[in-house]
Amino acid sequence: MAGTEQEYIFERAGSPKHIRELHMAFDRPPLYGKGFDWSGYTVWDAASLLLQYLLQLPESIIPVAFQDRFRSPLRGHQAQVTGPMEGRRPSVDNFDEMATLRVYQALIQELLPLSRQPLLYLLDLLAVFASKSRVNKMTTQKLAALFQPGILGNSLNYTVEECRLSQDVLIFLIEYQDHLLISMSGN
Repeated sequence: MAGTEQEYIFERAGSPKHIRELHMAFDRPPLYGKGFDWSGYTVWDAASLLLQYLLQLPESIIPVAFQDRFRSPLRGHQAQVTGPMEGRRPSVDNFDEMATLRVYQALIQELLPLSRQPLLYLLDLLAVFASKSRVNKMTTQKLAALFQPGILGNSLNYTVEECRLSQDVLIFLIEYQDHLLISMSGN
């Protein structure tokens, strides 16, 4: 069974011993894990390593300077974008998905390649896992909750509402990632 079809792939922890070994292998110059033999390691080991890596970055994939700009297009529209949830206020006015998508396309274009390329890769990866959520139980909402701190920051200064908004932005970006990739062709 492919990794995308493993239940709770990002929620179930890999072996701590294996994860330490993987950390060492991927931190060792000059190859930094290139050509690594994955025999004996599980998809959960790899998934845990990816999540740990993102959480240990000195800054999230979307830099702090861009985070408010990424949250702004959905502020006040969360219920329309991700559905009603406890504690969400109704949207302030009509929400235009395509206009919002164009805003995100422009914001992503403004990111430096060292942020833009991993962001697009991760959105594509998360969309693949979300597309198999009936089997792997990893819905877009669960994926956004797990990956949001590494992608769209998680400051101790954020309120619960700001964290929820950041997760909703990530949900939107995952669900529309195919439009984001198309807009970036040639870059």
